[in-house]
Amino acid sequence: MKNLNSYLFVLLMTISLLAQVPDMVTDRPDQTESSITVPNGWIQIETGTLKEKDSPQKRLEFTNIVYNTTLLRYGLFDKTEMRFGWEYLNEYILSGDMEADATGIAPLVVGFKTQISEENGWVPELAFLGHLTIPNVGKDEFQTDYLTPEFRFAGTKTLNENFTAAINLGGEWVDAIPNTNIFYSFVIGMGVNDKISAFAEIYGYVIKDFNPDHRFDTGFTYLINNNFQIDLSAGIGINDKAPDYFISGGLSFRLNLKSYNSLKTQKPRI
Repeated sequence: MKNLNSYLFVLLMTISLLAQVPDMVTDRPDQTESSITVPNGWIQIETGTLKEKDSPQKRLEFTNIVYNTTLLRYGLFDKTEMRFGWEYLNEYILSGDMEADATGIAPLVVGFKTQISEENGWVPELAFLGHLTIPNVGKDEFQTDYLTPEFRFAGTKTLNENFTAAINLGGEWVDAIPNTNIFYSFVIGMGVNDKISAFAEIYGYVIKDFNPDHRFDTGFTYLINNNFQIDLSAGIGINDKAPDYFISGGLSFRLNLKSYNSLKTQKPRI
């Protein structure tokens, strides 16, 4: 009888926890960061691969393959999360008959996201994101010499029960470029059904004294269950400065660490 009561207690606790699970919202596969944070006590991992190709001139070709790009998000407080990002990538250059490539780990990125306000009428939901790229970490060819900051404001507006719109605006600094790199993005998301969502997006980079870089991408996500999602996306460059194309696929999953620890330590009632 004691074992039966223990099993029933764990089952009831699991059902109760599943009923309270918030919707999982990821920051991939689109380039627009969401204004929603990971709930307090949850850990969410978003990972994938990407191939990007660019041929800016005749007999000059750049190919970037990201074998693993991972973003770890942890709900530190209500409406505030910590973020850790890293990549393992390959950069390949073909110039005439000459070849060069580098493969290794890119610098670690650390940061946070905090929600500023909730959606209210015509006022969108707003969040602020800040990141730092850590210097002297990773493959020599990919390292930065200084802490390089990045920030974004993210806004989301519900259009109707099937469509949402989101926008990002921010800036970043790169070692080799003294001017601020302005990033923008605008995305329309559509819920096809309870499992499938799709999006279309324009985004790009604007740097003083340099040609702008404008791009378009589209893709979809498939929610296998409340805590596991897969995605596929592809994009093209709109102008000459942008890469020719990219294609990406990945998955995201999450775990409620507080509830997991509670289930391990809670004694069943007899």
